[in-house]
Amino acid sequence: MSKIYTKVLITAVLLMGCGIFESSYSEVQADLGRDYLTITNGSPQTIHYAVFERVTLASINWSPGSSGENRIDIDQSEQIHKSEIFGYEEGDEVVVYYWYGDFIPGMSLEHLIVR
Repeated sequence: MSKIYTKVLITAVLLMGCGIFESSYSEVQADLGRDYLTITNGSPQTIHYAVFERVTLASINWSPGSSGENRIDIDQSEQIHKSEIFGYEEGDEVVVYYWYGDFIPGMSLEHLIVR
């Protein structure tokens, strides 16, 4: 019986090491549709976000802020009309920065690039 248990345990460890149990699904996703950018929070925490057209981002000075306007609760989505993305023109890349909870100076930001 212990030999079978050992074989099952070794197989499980090997499978986990190969990434079979890992998901390629990102917890936070962004999709640029016809008229809207949709940000979906599939994480177990509230997120806050900031959205910029990629080229414009290089020429502005910004800092993260947390408010009700840029908050997405757990398992919720937010739609931003393309006209609300500063500097955006059709075909441009959009950078979505996001962070978990309220921003605290020094905490890391995640980002997505959407085409």
